[in-house]
Amino acid sequence: MYARLLGPADAGEIDRLFRDGTGALFVWTPREAAGVEASMAALKDLLTGLAPQDTFPGLDRLRADRQSFWLASRGLGTPFTPDPAFLESLDGDPAGGRRGAAFLHGNPQAGADLETLKESLDRALALSAAEVGIPRSWYPALTVRYRVIRYAPLRRRSAGIGMHPDGSVLSALVTDRPGLTLWRDAGTAVQPARDGTLVLPGSILHRWSEGRYDPTFHRVEVGRDAEPKFSMVAFLNFPDRSGIPRRGGTTAGRVFPNDVQACKEDDMDRGGGHWQRFAGPRPATEPRPATGPRSAAGPANALRAG
Repeated sequence: MYARLLGPADAGEIDRLFRDGTGALFVWTPREAAGVEASMAALKDLLTGLAPQDTFPGLDRLRADRQSFWLASRGLGTPFTPDPAFLESLDGDPAGGRRGAAFLHGNPQAGADLETLKESLDRALALSAAEVGIPRSWYPALTVRYRVIRYAPLRRRSAGIGMHPDGSVLSALVTDRPGLTLWRDAGTAVQPARDGTLVLPGSILHRWSEGRYDPTFHRVEVGRDAEPKFSMVAFLNFPDRSGIPRRGGTTAGRVFPNDVQACKEDDMDRGGGHWQRFAGPRPATEPRPATGPRSAAGPANALRAG
């Protein structure tokens, strides 16, 4: 369900793992672990004062709450951007982005802790992206949205998020407590270790690769009697509402019409059908075209193949 990797030398395993819908845990060195754990503890304390929000129910209809905000960067391995126009262009709740900007403004000491976690997340994403066929020349055009979360039941009996695949190419996670569960087959579930950066294949990777890679289905639940849990998740995506050359594609005709919102809605609509993780093999399909102001930009490539 996930495999422990000790660093770049093991990154060649990524292709095999993701083809099976398996996550990869990049184990921290002792020095990295000390920095990551201290930063998570400091940020969790600062999140305590945020108002709780409902999370979407997921395929299992779990309703829960959490305290969170998000930040973003244009490009992989680049600083957080304060550009409001860029933040508004990304899929995700705009209010969460505004909370992130306000949080940084009101807690300037938190910037160093967020950068510590971002460095660990970005390093794992870069290693994984290269292994699934994303050219390094694309990295400046990729987008990364970072969700910072404190899971603690405040208005409901539990905090968390329902079972789902991430609507991203890849997601990377650091966390400090139990509560995350990964699924693969009926009756098969595991809670991964918390001594590394976990990378999961997302449903957009599944579509872009035409079914080569399977997404990992997962959920988070923290009960009222459990210790609060901190997580920071990075969601890596192609430029939204753009035509993206297919994995290994060399012609303009092999284009994936990337629309993050349409993919996420399609994931949830088909939750009881062949997207159901335990139901057996599923054909690779495209999401229904989006409607309204977020419609896909059309076939023009946002990135060059190769």
